[in-house]
Amino acid sequence: MAYLLSAWKSLVIAGAASLAVAPLAQALPDTAATSTTSNLTIAQADLLPEGDIVTVASSIDDFSTLVQAIETAGLVDALSGEGPFTVFAPTNDAFADLDELLSDRYGIGVADLLEPENQALLTDVLTYHVVPGAAIASGDIPNGVTVVPSLEGDSLEVDREEDDITVDGVPVTAFDVPATNGVIHVVDDVLLPPEVVATLEETFATTAEPEPAEEAAEPAPAVETTTEETVTETAPAEPIRGLW
Repeated sequence: MAYLLSAWKSLVIAGAASLAVAPLAQALPDTAATSTTSNLTIAQADLLPEGDIVTVASSIDDFSTLVQAIETAGLVDALSGEGPFTVFAPTNDAFADLDELLSDRYGIGVADLLEPENQALLTDVLTYHVVPGAAIASGDIPNGVTVVPSLEGDSLEVDREEDDITVDGVPVTAFDVPATNGVIHVVDDVLLPPEVVATLEETFATTAEPEPAEEAAEPAPAVETTTEETVTETAPAEPIRGLW
């Protein structure tokens, strides 16, 4: 696929720890917001291993598709690095929803994104979920919209309204899963950067097989009609009368 990562993005992935984000005080202004860590996450946190983001994600069953994608994209070393990182992690259900969307719209599935020829596309999808250079706890997110950079290169819009937080309009369903090199927040949809959407439209929308047209209803069988032949008797012609 012609959709390739730019050179600087490859350098970021190889050495993500060296990428500097605007100071957190600028990206995320000081706020008195209260942490909204879910009770579910707190209950699970005690059972999680101490380790980097990939290690922690690998220990959670609901991230099995995400971990498989990270391994396929070759991002294990990058996300196991020093960081810090903030990861908005899609669940297995989120990938299932993406699979349905891809199938309906483009005639492909998540399995197609895991193919070697689509590695660059998969990498862009995954790195769009990563904010490099900062471990942003839920309590650090102010009310209103905050724009933060993603590792993919585009920006994410994080919106907080009291205890409700969304990223690009997708709800964050659990917060502050700890890792030694950052923090994980759980989202219930896979985020797609604008360039990936454009590539899907260009590459797959035109090749997706059209839905079969509805079969026309069979015509009703012809009704045989019998027409009785009407015989009209013709009166015998009068004899030709000549001269007598």
